[in-house]
Formats: sequence, structure tokens, C-alpha cells
Amino acid sequence: MKLVTYRLGGETDRLGALIENDTCVLDLLAASGGNPAALTGMQAFIEAGDDALSHARNLIAKAPAGAVHEVSSVTLRAPLPRPPQIRDCLCFEEHLVNAYRVLREVKAKKEPDPVAALKEFEDKGLFQVPEVFYQQPIYYKANPFSVIGTEEDVLWPHYANILDYELEFGFFIGKQGRDIPKDKVRSHIF
Repeated sequence: MKLVTYRLGGETDRLGALIENDTCVLDLLAASGGNPAALTGMQAFIEAGDDALSHARNLIAKAPAGAVHEVSSVTLRAPLPRPPQIRDCLCFEEHLVNAYRVLREVKAKKEPDPVAALKEFEDKGLFQVPEVFYQQPIYYKANPFSVIGTEEDVLWPHYANILDYELEFGFFIGKQGRDIPKDKVRSHIF
């Protein structure tokens, strides 16, 4: 099941599921007759857990025509446009190594002799991946108001000379927990 948040015309965000080989969106709230609160948005749906998933599967199996829209007629948004929290983890060593390499190069260009400065930074091991990266998960709390979806413009800040962008993927936590054993982690992912 592929869940989406979408807009039809000027409406507010709606919760849907892709159907018919991803060519159509089933409006889950409309398909249900407008009743269950769990179908009013993605966050409510996630919080409702397995019951909401089961209900959505039943609605998809029936897919009443009045609740179906062509994907080409809607605007797909970020699946969860305003998540309550985002923890952006540094997972890929190669990305971090490259980021520090660029940092060394940018800092070296500001020195009187950029070539010598870059060599010095590298010889002294400055601006390298910190050892803690290899010892524990590293993350920062990202801005939940900066999430955008398909075909939305990335706003370039007027004060920025460079813009770093990259593919991101996320896991949505559906069940609370603490100090979760490795073999139980997947049961907490929505």
C-alpha cells in the first residue's frame, strides 16, 4: 500500500492511497463516508496504527468510484507535510567524507596560499570525519516546516552562495519505545 498526501484543486491536504498501478488516488476519508478520525491526515493515520492500516486495506479493496481521482488531476505533497519531529541521521560514510573534503577545500580557498593550506589541513588531519561517527548514531533535529513534496520548489536563501541538496528517505515511527532491542526495531516502524 502506497499512502499519499495530496490536494485536489485548492482544497486542504487529504489522505489517499495509490491504486490502479499508481495511476489513481483513492481518497480514504471520502471512501469511508467521512467518518473515521484516523483518515483525516497522515499523522492521525500513523498514530491509529494497525487498525487504520486494516481499515484502509478494506477501503482500497472496494474503492468507490466517487472517491477516486486520477493522479494527474491532483497535487502530490510530502507524505507527512508537517512531521512532529525530524531526526536527520548521518548514515553514509562516503557522504560525510565528501562533505568534509569540500569543507577543507572551501576553507583552504580563503587562505593566502590555498594549495599549501589544503595540504596542511590534510597532513594535520583537520576537518575530518569525527571518530564518534563510528561509535554511535549521529543525528540532528531538522526543521519540520522545511519538508516539501513532489514538484514543489526548493527555496534558495538569498544569503546562500551554495546549496547542498540530496536524496532523503525516512522511517516513520508508529509505536513508541525506548532502548529497543535490534530484533524488535522493525515492529516500531510504521
